[in-house]
Amino acid sequence: MYLKVKKIKYEDWTLNLKFGTYLLTLLGLFLIFSCKNTEVDQENIVARVNDKYLSREDLKRNIPQYIKGNDSIEFVKNYISKWAKKNLMLKKAYINLSDEEIFDLEQQVEDYKNTLLVHRYEQKLISQKSDTSVSNSEIEEYYNANMLEFKLDKTIIKSIYIKIKKVNNNYTKIKNLTWSDDEDKKNSLEELCTMNADTFFLQNDWFELQHLNSLLPSPIQDLESFIKYSKVYETQDSLYKYLLNIKELKTKNEIAPLSFISGQLKSLIQNRKKILLIKETENNLYEDAVRTKNFETYKWFMNLEFRDLGFKNIANFKPNLM
Repeated sequence: MYLKVKKIKYEDWTLNLKFGTYLLTLLGLFLIFSCKNTEVDQENIVARVNDKYLSREDLKRNIPQYIKGNDSIEFVKNYISKWAKKNLMLKKAYINLSDEEIFDLEQQVEDYKNTLLVHRYEQKLISQKSDTSVSNSEIEEYYNANMLEFKLDKTIIKSIYIKIKKVNNNYTKIKNLTWSDDEDKKNSLEELCTMNADTFFLQNDWFELQHLNSLLPSPIQDLESFIKYSKVYETQDSLYKYLLNIKELKTKNEIAPLSFISGQLKSLIQNRKKILLIKETENNLYEDAVRTKNFETYKWFMNLEFRDLGFKNIANFKPNLM
């Protein structure tokens, strides 16, 4: 039995030799440059945990600029130690957690990231397009429509408050003027307080009893009992006299005066406008996506799901665009 051996032409052998030499040359160059790049990378590496590397740049970014000298050396040591421990624990976590647990965590991270992105866009949208101005008539209209919702949870007072030095010849005159509702006398009271009192306010605003008590050296203990007998409260310390002339009082569970909560109502109306802008933007995007067929619901799936929920036909379903 004879084996036929194919005769290789000299030209083919030469060509194959050249091709092999070419491949070996390319492989050699690849290894040289790979080693070179690895060496460059290693020069830039500060620490390694398994296949995780801490580079000089990453380390520099995390060193506070105010840390100098020995403190910076200690900081670097601690940072590298914490970095290593964190990555070792991370590696252990990947080994010991199931694929389902890891997927669930990654999904949570993705959801959180998307929530942050949407929130950031909403804030930008509000700053660009939301009309946050609120008129007094808007505030009054909202207050009148929802008055029963604004019950007080604490006692509030509208009162004249004056803090004046103990030795002052105008104290009695000032005290007497606090009783008057005459506009000229009110103006005189304000002028005298401006010249003589250290601190004062003249019944233009409502205050919580707790706030007023904090301004007095001897607070009113039982206001409701006290006010049955007198509307004027006087006390003093080593340097000052304190005068309170109570003009109005509203107790817990009474309807809050508009002037007391107008700031809150303004913020509430502004927030409602912001929410409305976001809802309108969502609905416009939804309707536009439906119109341009960038959003669609597949009927076979919807029919299956809604049949399970008791719907006979997909036509009964209308998305809620509120």
